[in-house]
Parts: sequence; structure tokens; C-alpha cells
Amino acid sequence: MVQRPELVRSTVLSRAAAGVLVWLLQALPTRAVDALARGVAGLAHALGIRRRVTLDNLAQALPDRSAQEQAAIARAAYANMARVVVDALRTLGAPRAQLLAEVQVDDFGPVERALAAGRGLLVATAHLGSWELFGAAMAQRVPLHAVVRPLRGGLNARLVEARERAGLRLIPGRGALSGMVAALRRNEVVAMLMDQAIGGKHALFVPFFGRPAATTPALSMAAVRTGAPTLVVVALREGGRLRFRVEGPF
Repeated sequence: MVQRPELVRSTVLSRAAAGVLVWLLQALPTRAVDALARGVAGLAHALGIRRRVTLDNLAQALPDRSAQEQAAIARAAYANMARVVVDALRTLGAPRAQLLAEVQVDDFGPVERALAAGRGLLVATAHLGSWELFGAAMAQRVPLHAVVRPLRGGLNARLVEARERAGLRLIPGRGALSGMVAALRRNEVVAMLMDQAIGGKHALFVPFFGRPAATTPALSMAAVRTGAPTLVVVALREGGRLRFRVEGPF
């Protein structure tokens, strides 16, 4: 397939801009990086990028909160999203010691005990806290596979690079089940973001805050086929730090 010249030029420029952004984030002090993330988040919110959807979802999920409280939570969600992207780019190519230090782990025992059974481990996670740094930090401790959807664009290419350089082994979302089962049978860990909208004939709709939401049965199917246990794991921001939180096994 031959790409049009203007598309090639656009791709090259996008990658170059992303490279400059990564260099800038790694060169700036932490306080300046935080300010930059807040500025980008504030701009996205002010421009109304998915703001209506965000506020509608919050009204459904938190009907007991006032409109002002919901708006504040929305702004905080935008800020967290920007911080997730910034942190992933800031740590691109970081050494193992730095990645381990990014997420505070009080107890890794549930993961170790699950793997001791020899059937692998499934990790159900979501777009909470900092899922990118959670994956990078966990990949320093165990062989970690992540089921991912394809990402396009120069900035997203850098995010994919950050995942791979941190040691994550990526399983494409389409036809993911076979790759998941193979990894589990090697007694490895497979993580999946469960709050992604999955379309097509394989979508599984479940009630979520009173509305049907599309997710995927792939994680459950992998558990049934292999007998692997499932943990719910996230890295949440607590007092300025990311802290490893785990529930299960299920």
C-alpha cells in the first residue's frame, strides 16, 4: 500500500513534535511538568473536548452530588488524564530502579501467591489513577502482557514505545484470547483494561451505573480456559504518590 506524500509528511511531523515533547518533559523540573499537565487539562476542558459526555456520565454515576461538585470532579478527571500521559512520556526509557520507584507497593504478596499456583494470573484494571505507570512498574517485577487497542498518531506512538521499553509485552485486542491463554500457560501475567468500549459481535453489555455498557468477555473466557485466578489491580494517587492497590483473587 502506497501512502500519499502529504500523509507521510504529516506522520513525520507528528512524530518529530512528539519527540520534542518527550525531550521537554524529561528536561523540565517536576513542578514545571505538573504545571504543564494542568494547563493542557484546563485547555481541553475549556474547549469542551468530551465535556458534555463527561458531565452526563457524572450526573448518572453521582446523582447525589451538586452540579458544582460534578464539575469539579470533571476538571480533576481531565487533570488526571493529562498527568497519566505526561508521566508515561516523562519516564520513557527510564531505568528499572526509577520505574519501580514510581508506584509504591506495600504488599506484592497476592500476585506472588497467585503465580505460585502455576496457572498464570489475570489482572483486571481500568482507566483509574495512572494505568500507564502501573503497567510499567509491574512489568519490572513479573512478566507482564497487556491487551491493547491500536493507537495512531505521533504522540500515541511514543506511548506505545514507552510501554515496550518498560518491558510490557503487548497483545493486540483483536483475537486477543489465544495470546492471553498462551501467556497464562507459561505462568505469566496478563492485564486488561475492562472499561474500554468494545464493539462488534463480541461485545458484552453489562449494567454500569444504571446503563448498559460494552465490555469484553475475553478475560473471563481466558480464566475459564486456563483456571488462572483474577486480581483487580490499580495504581491510585494518594497524597501525591501512586500506590499499588489490589483486590482478590476472584
